[in-house]
Parts: sequence; structure tokens; C-alpha cells
Amino acid sequence: MREIKFRGIPIDSDKFIYGYYHYLTNSGTHCIDVPMADFSNSTLWHVKAETVGQFTGLCDRQGKEIYEGDIIDVHPISDDSFTCRVVGKHIIKWWNGQFVFKANSKEKDDYINFGWWVRSNDNKPQLKQIEVIGNIYEEGNNGSEKAGSQNK
Repeated sequence: MREIKFRGIPIDSDKFIYGYYHYLTNSGTHCIDVPMADFSNSTLWHVKAETVGQFTGLCDRQGKEIYEGDIIDVHPISDDSFTCRVVGKHIIKWWNGQFVFKANSKEKDDYINFGWWVRSNDNKPQLKQIEVIGNIYEEGNNGSEKAGSQNK
């Protein structure tokens, strides 16, 4: 079972914080609750709604956690036709109840289920292909644009 956690950028910062997600219905505020190391206390941060992303439960080949909104680079390890559909840069999205990334095709909704693709071969080759190279929320992440200007 994967760990359920989120990240977001506070309204007065430009760096991600990590913790539990809360939506305060009375104020319409999106928050990340960051627990202290010993869980004796926590801090509730108001974050920019468009930067909230959930942890996929997977890590890239360097051990970096992969979140919704991350830009991954999939490196080739074989030349089969399916691998060719996924080589290159992709944005991890939450779509129809699953983490997905767009296939290398011209089809509008040609998404590949990220979790299924990674686990389809004992987690081994696919995770060795994946590297997180940035995200869609921070400028300067390998040429990516900030959220809002990127087509989500």
C-alpha cells in the first residue's frame, strides 16, 4: 500500500512543502499540514491550489519521489513498439481516477496508466528508465513553465 501524502507551494513562498492535504470549505483554502518529526504537533500552511499534487507511491531511478505535476524523462531500454510510445518527457497527471502520462501519439486522450506501466514488469526495467527532471509549477525546471501556462 502506498503512502498518502501531498505537496504544495505556500502562498508566501516558492518552495514545496510536504504533508497531508486539507481543503477548508468555509474559506475555500487549500492547505498542507506538515507534521513535526515526532508527530506531537503540526503546522498548517495555506498553499496555492494549482500547485497541490499527490505522491504516486513510486520513486524514479535516483530514488526521488514522483508526484502529480512532475515532469519525467523516460529513457529507452529496448526498441519494442510500446517502449517507443513512452520514451521522452511526460507530465504526471491525475486523470479518471489514476496517475497517467500522455503517450507519444497524436490521439487527444491517449494516456498510459503510470502505476500499471511501472508494475507491469516487476517494477524493475521501467523505474530504471524514469528520471524526474522538474515539475510544471516552478520556473527553471528544465525549460518547463509555471502552472497556469502549462496545459494540464
